[in-house]
Amino acid sequence: MAFVLEKLDDMKVIYETAKKVYKRELAVSAAVKELSPKTAAKESSLQMYFNIYSCMRSGKTYKMGTSEAFTQFLLEQILQDEGEEAFKLALTAVKGNAVYRKSKNNAQPGLQRACINAIKKSGLSIDYTSIPVSDLTESTRISILTSDLDKLKASINLPNAGYAKTIMEMLEKHQVLTEEEISLLTDRAYCSQNFNSSFPMLKAIEPNLTVEEQIKDSYGRNRYYGSTYTLLGRQFVFTSQLYGLGNSPTTRDNRAPFLKWLLDRFATAEVTIETDKISTEGGEEEVTIKEKVDAIKSYIAARGFNYEGDLIENFYLSLKSKPFVILAGTSGTGKTRLVKLFAEAIGAKMQLVPVRPDWSDSSDLFGHNDLSGKFHPGAIIDFIKQAEWDKSTPHFLCLDEMNLARVEYYLSDFLSIIETRDRKENGAIETDALIDASYFQSQSAREKYGKVYIPENLYVIGTVNMDETTFPFSKKVLDRANTIEFSFVNLLSRVAVDGQVAAQKLDNSFLKTDYLYLQECDDEDFIDTICFNLEELNQILVKANLHVGYRVRDEISFYMMSNKKAKLLDFDVAFDHEIMQKIFPRIQGSSVAIKNVLSELFAKCAGDYSGFAGATAYEQMNSYLESKTCKYPNSAKKIAFMMRRYEEDGFTSYWL
Repeated sequence: MAFVLEKLDDMKVIYETAKKVYKRELAVSAAVKELSPKTAAKESSLQMYFNIYSCMRSGKTYKMGTSEAFTQFLLEQILQDEGEEAFKLALTAVKGNAVYRKSKNNAQPGLQRACINAIKKSGLSIDYTSIPVSDLTESTRISILTSDLDKLKASINLPNAGYAKTIMEMLEKHQVLTEEEISLLTDRAYCSQNFNSSFPMLKAIEPNLTVEEQIKDSYGRNRYYGSTYTLLGRQFVFTSQLYGLGNSPTTRDNRAPFLKWLLDRFATAEVTIETDKISTEGGEEEVTIKEKVDAIKSYIAARGFNYEGDLIENFYLSLKSKPFVILAGTSGTGKTRLVKLFAEAIGAKMQLVPVRPDWSDSSDLFGHNDLSGKFHPGAIIDFIKQAEWDKSTPHFLCLDEMNLARVEYYLSDFLSIIETRDRKENGAIETDALIDASYFQSQSAREKYGKVYIPENLYVIGTVNMDETTFPFSKKVLDRANTIEFSFVNLLSRVAVDGQVAAQKLDNSFLKTDYLYLQECDDEDFIDTICFNLEELNQILVKANLHVGYRVRDEISFYMMSNKKAKLLDFDVAFDHEIMQKIFPRIQGSSVAIKNVLSELFAKCAGDYSGFAGATAYEQMNSYLESKTCKYPNSAKKIAFMMRRYEEDGFTSYWL
């Protein structure tokens, strides 16, 4: 069911939580987590509601917007719970919001109605016109970024789905539209006259029907995209019936006139974003995931390591989607150092375990019984116990040079046990026991280690060099990990003064996965898009018996959902990483089928590649890469490299 903040139950639960946040009884992050199972409101919306309540309690003018119904509900509840003086302060805040919006040609008559109706129900002798207006809240305000406006303008060149997504994300982020303007965009006659559109540009989602039911016409055909966006506290979808990008005569163009209309609203509204920080427990300020990741990047850079592009974001998302990551690349590219610096940057504990070539089973890691029955702990069992005792702190277990021995031999128990992860009633994620209790012959060992499991705050990161001295990975290993390749080194980076940037102290909620099962992903349309793209790739891979299964599908979906929630990377950039990390490492061989698969995959990743006569496949691909922009550039470059190896050596693989 789509979320619309007009249901009384939703209002009540948000209101009660907002009171706790205001009184500093509950941190913002904890409040969002508490509300998530109880309402379909997005995290950003919940934070906005907390801000609005805080401003109303203090009588401060605010700039955020919500529905008339919720505004009136807040006013009435504040009067009931806090008394007349608090009610007057709340009226001052709401009127201030109404006056501010009117001054920006963004009048909201519903705000005045909410105040007047609340006053009438109160029975108090208060004249709306006499209510004072306070100055705007003393908060950090960010004008609409030039980059956002540029992104909005550039949407005209995107395919229809990208165009719609960009527009709605900007509308949700900046809230520039008035209620009257939203009404116009839901009116078929207005949209037909002004935009040459067959359908209204927006459609409001009713709370008692599913989104899937409401995006179809009377013939069962989809007329709107399924992703919902919040505007003034209500949920809307955007029409999929778009024309003008080479798919119809320009006379039928409804994309350009609507975008021009929209840009006019952005230009005149002079909208700013509220970034008021609500104090959390301990007096600290709540910060976004992106801000935390940026702080990690600054910490690492201050220590003289310049990792390529969005590698840090990718590493974070990989850990977030599943606590098993492999860092692969040539020696000296900073793989182990990345693990160490990332752990330092967030206040995590770390243990470095050098892998020995003679490891052949899990006993070297977990432990074994000697001939007398005494149990000897392995290299990591006590570190895992430490993680169990301190569940709020992330624990990084770094297996250095992990493929000096066969990974599927010594790590087989871990690879199996990690697939038993399950969410308990208290929300904690646990696995089955690493060592069956019956294995221990002594009572003391059984009591100490008999119930050891992989806790939710344990993250296993392996570093590998792929050369003639190491073992390749089996599909069992590759399917269970994100494999990040290191190939970039910037030797010109200056080494900053150590300590220039302070480390953060982040609890495990920063890295703990949000998803264990695909059904836990609450954006069905987003997941459908991912699955559609994966199925297209799988249809190519199956021709060489390289197709992926449900585990890979789920873990890619978790990565993409985590990215969407954190707003770190564009969709195509994130998906490009996952193609490289979850699909391509499986590819190797010398058959003609491998070459054909590489050619088809390149066409998929490049966009519209069709090859050039009179050249080798690699030369064709390289010419395309030098002259065109690819949909998935990293993946396309990797395929070209693999094709060169195939044509030169008669064999190819993902690894250098």
